[in-house]
This record gives sequence, structure tokens and C-alpha cells, in this order.
Amino acid sequence: MDGGLQTNELRPSSSPLPTRVLVKLLLAVPILAFASQLSAQSPSDTVAVRKNDVKPGIPLLQPPRPAVQSSAIRSIDEAQRQDFDWGTLHTYFRDESHGTRDGLAAVAVIKPGREIHPPHQHAEEEYLMVLEGNGTWHLSGSARPAKPGDMQYAAPWDVHGITNTGREPLRFVVWKWNSKGVVPRSRPEKADAQRAPSK
Repeated sequence: MDGGLQTNELRPSSSPLPTRVLVKLLLAVPILAFASQLSAQSPSDTVAVRKNDVKPGIPLLQPPRPAVQSSAIRSIDEAQRQDFDWGTLHTYFRDESHGTRDGLAAVAVIKPGREIHPPHQHAEEEYLMVLEGNGTWHLSGSARPAKPGDMQYAAPWDVHGITNTGREPLRFVVWKWNSKGVVPRSRPEKADAQRAPSK
């Protein structure tokens, strides 16, 4: 045949190169799409994955998990009540919220002459507000009277606490949490050196 196509030009190439290239392209498209979806998510959209959830060779992308705690109103009767030798704790909320984790929203009632625990420290930020009764605030080695309407803020790892030094029960509200998207501060080396005031 002069000027026409040869019959071997119509057959697929016997060279393995085009097949390898085709396989690589077919594998790259889903990986690139998966990577694009991951980069479009914000850090708060990520989902915790257990080892058993992952199947070999199958990319795992789940929709963002909604916040566990939705808007709610709880009465004291709906709060979880726990009685201790020092008094009572009414826990209203402990779930994760949209922007917090490791949270606690509660009301504590401390018996006269008692404390929940000695001044302490932790990674969570915390607010305490006295509603009824009198006591002593402890914050970073100093002490001062606590009375209704007073509020204390304790930054991560600052030694803090409250003691009921009055004759009536001391009732206070506590809000404690870590923020999602904010890495909790590491325990400072000097935190161990902070001491609560001696009684």
C-alpha cells in the first residue's frame, strides 16, 4: 500500500509504557481530588479516625462532625447531681461545644469549713463566680476574701481555688474549658514551684 496506513499502526502498542502511564493517571486523579477536599477543610472540620475505620487503599473523608452540644436550657433538676463529703456539684453541661472541649459548666455548693480540693492547677481556662456565702480565694500564691458577686479567672496552669471560710454553704458557678483550634499551653517549669498559701 502506497501512502496508506499500515495495519500495525491501528493495533494498540505492545509497549508497557502507555499502560503504566495510564494506571498512574487513573490512580492520581482520586488522590488529587481527595487532597483537594482535605485542603478545603478547616482544622475544626477534621474528624477523629480510629485505626479500624480505615480500609486499605480507600481514602477516608467524612463530613465535618457537628458540635456535640446544641443550644439548650437546663434547670437545676435536669443537671447531674453528685454529693461529696465537701458538698454538692450540679453539672449542667460537660459535652463539647462548637468551639470548646474538656468543658464543665456547673454549680458547686461547699459546706462551711470545706473546699472541693486544695488549690490546684490544670490546662483548662476557668471562671468561678460566688453566688452565696463567703470564703477565701486562692490565686497564684495569694489569698483574699470571696463574697457574693466576686468572680475569679484562672489562666492555664495558674494555681487557684476557693475555700468556704464562712458559716453558711458557699455556692459558686464554674465554667472550665479548652478551646478547639487553640493548643493548650504546656505546663510551665515554674508551675510546680507555685505554692498555695499555708493555712
